Amino acid sequence: MLFRKPTAELRAGADVRRAMRGDVARLVELWTRLMNGHAEMDPRFALTPDAPQQMSRRFQSLLQDRDALILVSETAGDVVGFGVGHLDANLSFFRGPIIGFISDVYVLEEYRRQGRAARLVNTLRGWFIQNRASSIQLHAAACNPGAHAFWRSMGFTDFLIRMWLDLEPGGSG
Repeated sequence: MLFRKPTAELRAGADVRRAMRGDVARLVELWTRLMNGHAEMDPRFALTPDAPQQMSRRFQSLLQDRDALILVSETAGDVVGFGVGHLDANLSFFRGPIIGFISDVYVLEEYRRQGRAARLVNTLRGWFIQNRASSIQLHAAACNPGAHAFWRSMGFTDFLIRMWLDLEPGGSG
């Protein structure tokens, strides 16, 4: 889709940088921790055995996508958190032709409450603004009240409720 302006520069804090190809294995590890944490709260988040390989390919693809941005938060050269955002076309009958979408933000528990997630989100926000997004949207797991509190503290408000219905007997919903 190529929404991104070629001249847009990344404005990040001291501990936040753009992810690189060499970060993919660590990104997959952190993403897997995020998903496993969600699965502990709700089994519908349980991963397939090949999920890490799929996410590795997904991260590699996003690193090449001009309409996507993966950020990492690091300390002493160790990646301890990440954030993923991308630009999407809004439906033509809604105001604002471009929206920013945040798919993931995660910081290892021992590095939380230090402003790292906020810096990741604020860096994504700045990138979305530079690239003419009119709003930022995201999904927050219903089972994760800590995430709800964080997103509200960042200025986000409730917008949609995503519903689930299992169509298979004995499903996890």
